[in-house]
Amino acid sequence: MVYNNILKEKKMRYLNNELVLVFPPLSNQEASWLSNDKEVEEKVQHSKIYMIAQREELLFTDYSYDQDNHIFLFKLKMGSVFSPPMRFYLGHDLLKDNVDFQDVALEIGDRLFRVTDLSTNRCILWFTPTALMYQISHNRLTVRTDNEFDFRQFSTYELLYVGISKENSSLVRLFDNAHHGRLNILTNAHPKAPTSRVTDEMIIFMFDIHPLNINVFSTTEDIENDMNYQSDKIKVIADAEKAFVKLLDTEYNSVKFELLKENKVLD
Repeated sequence: MVYNNILKEKKMRYLNNELVLVFPPLSNQEASWLSNDKEVEEKVQHSKIYMIAQREELLFTDYSYDQDNHIFLFKLKMGSVFSPPMRFYLGHDLLKDNVDFQDVALEIGDRLFRVTDLSTNRCILWFTPTALMYQISHNRLTVRTDNEFDFRQFSTYELLYVGISKENSSLVRLFDNAHHGRLNILTNAHPKAPTSRVTDEMIIFMFDIHPLNINVFSTTEDIENDMNYQSDKIKVIADAEKAFVKLLDTEYNSVKFELLKENKVLD
């Protein structure tokens, strides 16, 4: 996702921002479990903007493990929608990590697939159904299916809230103290499926912004002042928050914004 800001002053500064997920999307329940995990916090420490959305819960179903060929067999289920049979070849990742098949423990359930190296008690690989879709879309895992299927229907969300964290990471902002927007959704939103909890349908996306500054020099003074110029990240994400809230009219953002006519970031 690309978010563009054009900064126009006497000096011409152009700013192109790419909004990038720093971690696979997590349900509110999963994010709560991982909120005190040091490794996860390290990976998301640069995330300053986050979004909360809702969608029917995505689950593994009809799953099994072929021990002879080391294949995880499963389907994905979201409400009444089922994927074709899918196959994940575990050997690709174990060989990459130089782990023997005899030294691993597998956990397989409706919401989690996890592989642990018993010799070191280290988690080699894990994914939830939602994290699996993320990793497939980013070419980080190879999963095979023999039938054509539109997997995008598993990645369609209703956006409920957009927020920023100026001081800490998005994960800390959401879970270290009472977060009004998140708690408001948990309190008032209705589950999309009668058998689900809102905490399992509520999906959290944590983003970082990758900026590209293009500064146009017309004088020697411009070169001296702007050679190493970088836009203020906090001001950029604050502008991005306002734009998303205004354009998408997110239901649980109590403060709405008016967009600046030229979509400026003021430094």
